[in-house]
Amino acid sequence: MLLLIGILTLTTSCGGGSSSSQQASRPPAPQSGTVTVQASGGDLNHNLSIAVTVN
Repeated sequence: MLLLIGILTLTTSCGGGSSSSQQASRPPAPQSGTVTVQASGGDLNHNLSIAVTVN
């Protein structure tokens, strides 16, 4: 779960700041990707792929 939070934190951006007389720019396109979580214990191995989209 910490990996997912770290990836989401790295891929987000803030559009702060002020604009003067320039026209407003278009917002960035959504970013998407896949997060894979792997877990193992003893003889058991589990993989889980999660599709993530950040607007």
